Amino acid sequence: MHLRSLVAASALLLLPVLAHADSFTYNLNDHFAGFSVTGTITTDTDSGVVGTGDITGYNLLLNDGISTLTLMTGDAVVVVGNSLTATGSGLFFNFDNTASDLLAIQHPILGTGTNYLCYQGVDSGCDFTNGAHEAIFIGTNGQQVESRSGNQQIASMANTEVPEPESMVLLGTGLVGLVGRVRRRLVG
Repeated sequence: MHLRSLVAASALLLLPVLAHADSFTYNLNDHFAGFSVTGTITTDTDSGVVGTGDITGYNLLLNDGISTLTLMTGDAVVVVGNSLTATGSGLFFNFDNTASDLLAIQHPILGTGTNYLCYQGVDSGCDFTNGAHEAIFIGTNGQQVESRSGNQQIASMANTEVPEPESMVLLGTGLVGLVGRVRRRLVG
């Protein structure tokens, strides 16, 4: 009976680690003359094109020099096109894309015209006048824009040490084996 309890407890301890194995957090830290954006974006992928459904969380502080705004998971997010990509080292946005690609996060809903962070390619997306850029807009303070070009890294992989699922399974099976050996000594 004690063996079953120990195995069950070990399994329960491993489940949270295994559940978060496909979560990747990226640090965003942009500072321009007119504004800054800092915080994190979490995705369920670290390779290839990132779509709206791949962004699982975010906590971003926008500062336009007058006001600040925090965009958090639950605010509206949309990714259009294939300009947003992920790698093991970071998130990248291709500002040279001419297909109206964008990444926009807005509070509380999309389309309100304010309270947003936007990355857009050459051909519109968040606005039709500024070309490829990163922009924020807080309240009535007006849009702050930084022109961008090329495939730019917009966030870097956070330095979080997450054990690989295989390592945790190996640890769990080792614990089960150790418990079995102890049990044999006690019974035999």
